[in-house]
Amino acid sequence: MSIILAGVYYTLIVQALICAVLLVPLFVSWKHTLISKLVTLSGARGQLAYYALLVFVALVFADSFRTATTIADEREHGDAHANSKANQIRYFRAQRNMYLTLMLLVLSAVNKGLFSLNYKLKSAREEIKALKAAVAGGPAPTDPDAKKAQ
Repeated sequence: MSIILAGVYYTLIVQALICAVLLVPLFVSWKHTLISKLVTLSGARGQLAYYALLVFVALVFADSFRTATTIADEREHGDAHANSKANQIRYFRAQRNMYLTLMLLVLSAVNKGLFSLNYKLKSAREEIKALKAAVAGGPAPTDPDAKKAQ
């Protein structure tokens, strides 16, 4: 289980870094490069990996929640081993794992929203460039009909 939780922890760090990069007002060219790299990762395989990660982390969260509630119920019923040092450690670890996995789930949802917003912003900027070029009288650089006419 510790290997799984180490993976969850490192994935949480990566998600936090991606969130920080998407939130920081970087130069447009840097964000464009980052978003284009992430777009290549967000194809069908990327979406499948993303949802598999969410399901896996949700299962780890459910297991941590179950363990924490089981230990809390044992404490309530006055079980003899409920207040032992080992159970206190198990309870602390279950709560820690629960918080880590929940933070990863929330941060994944935030990153997905930030990524889609940045992608829409990039698309809107390209559309504005194309419209300005069309208004100025020149063919839009991304217009396939204008390329055929040349």
